[in-house]
Amino acid sequence: MNELATILGSGVLAAIISGVISSRNTDRQIKSSNVMQERTKWRKKIRKLSLSVQKSQQKGNKEKLNNIRSELVLSLNPHDTNDQEIITTIDQIIKNPENPEKIIEFIERISLLLKHDWERAKGEADPLDYHYLNNRRIPYEEYKKTKPS
Repeated sequence: MNELATILGSGVLAAIISGVISSRNTDRQIKSSNVMQERTKWRKKIRKLSLSVQKSQQKGNKEKLNNIRSELVLSLNPHDTNDQEIITTIDQIIKNPENPEKIIEFIERISLLLKHDWERAKGEADPLDYHYLNNRRIPYEEYKKTKPS
């Protein structure tokens, strides 16, 4: 009888542990899926805003550039130096929309941001691939040094 109680107790304990782990994994998958969907929407929004910057710059529409700047400020990380340099670059475009070099710099900075976020998303989608944790964002100045002419 004692053995039966021990076996039943072990079975119940194993079922509880299995249920907790299964529930945790399901919650994690749902959260991961939702976060990835939101990040996909965010990348699309940043692409769209970037194209609007270029179009507004070509038209010399400073009012539209200021509106886009505001959206970018609200969409980028205020604590990230690279993100803040994107805002600085759009400020320079607003001050001098005739400078084609600044729009190129802006697009390249956005490209680096999107590439970094995409690499993180790919790594996070594969729970066994932890290399994304070491995936650092390449600063623009470093990119310029290695960029083919």
